[in-house]
Amino acid sequence: DDPQGWVRITKVDADNPERKLDGAVFEIADNKDFANAVALPATVDGVTTSPALLAGHWWIRETKAPDGYVLDSTVKEVDVKLNETAGVEFSNTKDEGAIRVLKLDKQTKKTLAGVTFQLLGRDPADPAFSRSDILGTQVTGDDGVALFAGLKSGTVCWVRETAGPDGYRIDTADVRKVTVELGKTIELVFENDGLGRIQITKIDKLTKHKLDGAVFEIADNKDFAGAVALPATKDGVTTSDALVAGHWWVREI
Repeated sequence: DDPQGWVRITKVDADNPERKLDGAVFEIADNKDFANAVALPATVDGVTTSPALLAGHWWIRETKAPDGYVLDSTVKEVDVKLNETAGVEFSNTKDEGAIRVLKLDKQTKKTLAGVTFQLLGRDPADPAFSRSDILGTQVTGDDGVALFAGLKSGTVCWVRETAGPDGYRIDTADVRKVTVELGKTIELVFENDGLGRIQITKIDKLTKHKLDGAVFEIADNKDFAGAVALPATKDGVTTSDALVAGHWWVREI
């Protein structure tokens, strides 16, 4: 009889070699062109073994990756010896990417904790959008980072802010469209305007007594375009609603 041996292929996770992967399919041939190649059974517990092969030089390649992993295009060569089992290991990287969101104060550039972001599978402006399109939620830590990891590469998704810390304005119109890339972490930076208020006190110029019924308006420009009227003073005081941090103009009307 012709001398024969075997090849045992082990399939592992590239980032965690202790993790054996099922469902990988290989083919083996006695030529580098893989003419008349023999398909091997899919890996079980990370292993598949060839039928008896003629002793000599053989080529092996993966034809189907385990679910959730990228096909390993490497071609490996092995020498089969009489009555021996040659071992070959292949590894796969996960078919994944990630999105890293960084949240900053727009004025100071300090990181902001406690800001909630959603990962969406559909543009929220789409009339068909529903709660089922919310793929995940993350909250920024002290470093201002919210991480969406383990995302399938090629996935098209949207990221939006839904809740922020007190004293900051949420920009609901700032929705980012992202395509997840294999093995990459896409960086998104969101910035929030801080909020403050203006309190106006109205007094008699001579007596310094506080005056009720005075009305003021405020605007973010000196021409008072789009000005907002404040409630009339009571006990000599009126206070604006929360305003975006910045320069404002005030006048009595």
